[in-house]
Amino acid sequence: MKFITWNDSFSVHVEEIDAQHQWLTDIINTLYDEMNENKGKRVLEIVVESLMQYTRLHFETEQNLMLTYSYPDYEEHKAKHDALGQQVTDWNRQLGNGETQLTVKMLEFLKSWLENHEVKDDSQLGAYLNARGVK
Repeated sequence: MKFITWNDSFSVHVEEIDAQHQWLTDIINTLYDEMNENKGKRVLEIVVESLMQYTRLHFETEQNLMLTYSYPDYEEHKAKHDALGQQVTDWNRQLGNGETQLTVKMLEFLKSWLENHEVKDDSQLGAYLNARGVK
């Protein structure tokens, strides 16, 4: 069973960004599945590593587009990216210190991130980019 099902309300109508957001949805669903199946620390490490890869690639993609098209809210948007990047780094550190009870906190945080940042903030970015011909 999926925790989050991708639908058009998540779309920012920029193909590359939407594909990366779908990747995050897949990561969240994997975390949910593994949590429900009570999988071990190794699976959690894989999920956190996927999140680290996702944040690096996705934030670089969005920030490059914002700079290329002179997005007026770049600094504020980047600060939110930096905060999530720091959160993922903290989870990775906690796992390295032997903490394995991160799953519920991670799941709630990521769901909130998807619903608040990606749907709201990234939709504004998507509309801005669409107006400049980016699809």
